[in-house]
Amino acid sequence: MYPNNLVSLAEWKLRTGIDMSVMAMRFVRKVRGLSVGARGLALTLADSFNEDYGYAWPTRKTLADEFGVSVRSIDNWIAELKREGIVQVRHEDGKLNNRYYMPEVEEMLENRKMEAIANARGCSV
Repeated sequence: MYPNNLVSLAEWKLRTGIDMSVMAMRFVRKVRGLSVGARGLALTLADSFNEDYGYAWPTRKTLADEFGVSVRSIDNWIAELKREGIVQVRHEDGKLNNRYYMPEVEEMLENRKMEAIANARGCSV
């Protein structure tokens, strides 16, 4: 996942200054046209990102409890985020929770990784 000369995620973050949750939240803040609920959900998912895996996985019930709304409201907001291309949702059979990805953030992260690799090797991108 990380280049050989970058030993760990912690070292990679130190060299690049990248934190996936922060990058995802910055991305969501720039998105316009979302309902208040969908924006709040997107920020919550961004804050929940696991940097080792590249996705968030709270259950819909957990999200509903956190927002004080029904699971149906969460489903509607997720549908809005999917429609707008903000999140991709993947579900594994037998699991209660979905995996929430943000493709735009993944692309930005990949670009940053490539810059970090080039800089570590003394090259330019």
